[in-house]
Amino acid sequence: MHDVPADVNILSQFLSRPDVTSLSSVGHVDCIVLCVSSVLYSAQTVFDTLVRQPSLTKTLVLCGGLGHSTELVHKAVALHPTFKSIATEIYGLPEAQVLYAIWNSFFASQVDPSAAPRILIEDRSTTCATNATEARKLLEASAPRSIVVIQDPTMVRRTVACFDRVYSDMAQPPTILGCPIFVPRVKRGGTSGQLAYETPPVNEALMWKMDRFLELIMGEIPRLRDDKNGYGPKGKCSIVHVDIPDEVEQAYTRLAGKIAHRR
Repeated sequence: MHDVPADVNILSQFLSRPDVTSLSSVGHVDCIVLCVSSVLYSAQTVFDTLVRQPSLTKTLVLCGGLGHSTELVHKAVALHPTFKSIATEIYGLPEAQVLYAIWNSFFASQVDPSAAPRILIEDRSTTCATNATEARKLLEASAPRSIVVIQDPTMVRRTVACFDRVYSDMAQPPTILGCPIFVPRVKRGGTSGQLAYETPPVNEALMWKMDRFLELIMGEIPRLRDDKNGYGPKGKCSIVHVDIPDEVEQAYTRLAGKIAHRR
């Protein structure tokens, strides 16, 4: 018998697409694309890793314009125990510019400029699909052969599928891997039995609100489907075909009757 936490964790594991489970052990990669998440632990981990291993990548692309989640990113900076000191400075900026401000304010001084990766700012995109199209434009001259895409864990699979679609016209497209930094898991917590994060990497106050997290994962499965309502070739055609395992579809169906979602 499947309970709600088990089904949520099935969806989360699938959507996170952890091709790369540890950024520090990936070896060299031509390009890292960092898409912003309102859980700033992901960006902080990337920047910490580049401080320790600046030769990890030649190019770091910071992705994100002004979109529907930008305000959540600004709020996350204001709540962060370290980054909050620049909250006023970054308010109203596109997401990629927020990431760049965090890098410059807290990490760049720890890296020899001659060893640091080249940083490109992609601050026009407003969706996963335009993350991919705009990033490719910036990368045309360098023609990377390997790309690691780091995104909010709830959207890694879709974002990688967007990049695969954008590069599908090439005879030899780059190898594109997903890296969620962490895979969120939930459990029943406390005497109330409410859902809570299982060993979150940061203070729970810096994670998504639980309703927001559930809304995100429940909204992804319909988008990944290859039908007239999905984003695959038979629908909006912004992603390549994605095979959704029966286990994931069954978990989604069970959850749909138990979790209200609007996304």
